Amino acid sequence: LFVAGKIESESVKTKEITTERLVIAGDSTSGEPGLTPEVSSASGIINTNATAGKAVIPAGIPEIAINNPQINDSSLIYVTPTSSTKNSVLFVKSKEIGKFTVGFSDTLDVDVNFNWWVIETK
Repeated sequence: LFVAGKIESESVKTKEITTERLVIAGDSTSGEPGLTPEVSSASGIINTNATAGKAVIPAGIPEIAINNPQINDSSLIYVTPTSSTKNSVLFVKSKEIGKFTVGFSDTLDVDVNFNWWVIETK
Protein backbone atom coordinates (compact mmCIF):
# COMPACT_ATOMS: atom_id res chain seq x y z
CA LEU A 1 0.00 0.00 0.00
CA PHE A 2 1.42 3.37 -0.99
CA VAL A 3 -0.26 6.45 0.40
CA ALA A 4 0.80 9.90 -0.74
CA GLY A 5 -1.59 11.76 1.55
CA LYS A 6 -3.60 11.03 4.67
CA ILE A 7 -5.69 8.02 5.62
CA GLU A 8 -8.74 9.25 7.44
CA SER A 9 -11.08 6.74 8.97
CA GLU A 10 -12.89 6.13 12.23
CA SER A 11 -11.46 2.62 12.39
CA VAL A 12 -8.53 1.12 10.49
CA LYS A 13 -7.58 -2.47 11.35
CA THR A 14 -4.37 -4.21 10.43
CA LYS A 15 -2.21 -7.00 11.82
CA GLU A 16 1.14 -5.26 11.51
CA ILE A 17 2.56 -1.84 10.77
CA THR A 18 6.19 -1.24 9.84
CA THR A 19 7.47 2.29 9.65
CA GLU A 20 10.72 4.21 9.85
CA ARG A 21 9.14 6.93 11.97
CA LEU A 22 5.95 7.22 14.00
CA VAL A 23 4.42 10.62 14.57
CA ILE A 24 1.55 10.83 17.04
CA ALA A 25 -0.37 14.07 16.73
CA GLY A 26 -3.54 15.47 18.16
CA ASP A 27 -5.14 18.72 19.16
CA SER A 28 -3.35 20.64 21.88
CA THR A 29 -3.78 23.89 23.69
CA SER A 30 -0.15 24.71 22.88
CA GLY A 31 -0.91 25.38 19.22
CA GLU A 32 1.58 22.67 18.19
CA PRO A 33 -0.27 19.50 17.15
CA GLY A 34 0.19 16.53 19.44
CA LEU A 35 2.51 18.19 21.92
CA THR A 36 2.03 19.85 25.23
CA PRO A 37 4.37 22.60 26.27
CA GLU A 38 6.93 21.76 28.90
CA VAL A 39 4.90 22.79 31.90
CA SER A 40 5.84 23.52 35.46
CA SER A 41 2.70 24.02 37.46
CA ALA A 42 2.74 25.33 41.02
CA SER A 43 -0.87 24.13 41.26
CA GLY A 44 0.22 20.61 40.32
CA ILE A 45 -2.36 20.38 37.51
CA ILE A 46 -1.94 20.32 33.73
CA ASN A 47 -4.86 20.37 31.27
CA THR A 48 -4.32 18.87 27.82
CA ASN A 49 -5.92 16.58 25.26
CA ALA A 50 -2.66 15.36 23.68
CA THR A 51 -1.68 11.68 23.83
CA ALA A 52 1.98 12.48 24.50
CA GLY A 53 3.82 15.34 26.09
CA LYS A 54 6.38 16.59 28.56
CA ALA A 55 6.04 18.22 31.94
CA VAL A 56 7.94 19.22 35.05
CA ILE A 57 7.23 18.28 38.64
CA PRO A 58 8.52 21.30 40.55
CA ALA A 59 10.79 20.85 43.57
CA GLY A 60 8.79 20.44 46.75
CA ILE A 61 5.70 19.00 45.02
CA PRO A 62 5.35 15.19 45.20
CA GLU A 63 3.04 14.79 42.19
CA ILE A 64 1.36 16.43 39.25
CA ALA A 65 -2.10 15.69 37.85
CA ILE A 66 -2.68 15.65 34.10
CA ASN A 67 -6.33 16.19 33.17
CA ASN A 68 -6.88 14.64 29.77
CA PRO A 69 -10.12 13.48 28.11
CA GLN A 70 -8.10 10.77 26.28
CA ILE A 71 -7.70 8.77 29.53
CA ASN A 72 -10.06 5.84 30.08
CA ASP A 73 -10.06 2.48 31.86
CA SER A 74 -8.05 0.79 29.10
CA SER A 75 -5.38 3.51 28.78
CA LEU A 76 -1.75 2.55 29.33
CA ILE A 77 0.36 5.46 30.58
CA TYR A 78 4.14 5.48 30.25
CA VAL A 79 6.37 8.03 31.98
CA THR A 80 10.09 8.57 31.46
CA PRO A 81 12.16 10.98 33.53
CA THR A 82 14.45 13.18 31.44
CA SER A 83 16.32 14.74 34.35
CA SER A 84 17.69 13.45 37.64
CA THR A 85 15.22 11.91 40.06
CA LYS A 86 17.90 11.55 42.75
CA ASN A 87 17.33 7.77 42.59
CA SER A 88 13.62 8.14 43.42
CA VAL A 89 11.19 6.26 41.20
CA LEU A 90 8.80 8.31 39.07
CA PHE A 91 5.54 6.42 38.59
CA VAL A 92 1.87 6.72 37.67
CA LYS A 93 0.33 7.14 41.11
CA SER A 94 -3.28 6.96 39.96
CA LYS A 95 -5.46 6.80 36.87
CA GLU A 96 -9.15 7.50 36.43
CA ILE A 97 -11.33 8.47 33.51
CA GLY A 98 -10.12 11.87 32.27
CA LYS A 99 -7.09 12.15 34.56
CA PHE A 100 -3.82 10.58 35.71
CA THR A 101 -1.33 11.53 38.40
CA VAL A 102 2.45 11.15 38.12
CA GLY A 103 4.86 11.57 40.97
CA PHE A 104 7.07 10.23 43.73
CA SER A 105 6.50 8.67 47.14
CA ASP A 106 8.22 11.70 48.72
CA THR A 107 8.91 15.26 47.59
CA LEU A 108 12.25 16.07 45.97
CA ASP A 109 14.33 19.22 46.30
CA VAL A 110 14.90 19.44 42.51
CA ASP A 111 12.61 19.97 39.52
CA VAL A 112 12.04 16.72 37.61
CA ASN A 113 11.41 16.79 33.86
CA PHE A 114 9.57 13.86 32.32
CA ASN A 115 7.90 12.68 29.14
CA TRP A 116 4.55 10.89 29.14
CA TRP A 117 2.70 8.82 26.57
CA VAL A 118 -0.85 7.46 26.60
CA ILE A 119 -1.78 4.40 24.57
CA GLU A 120 -5.34 3.16 24.26
CA THR A 121 -5.78 -0.61 24.35
CA LYS A 122 -8.82 -2.56 23.26
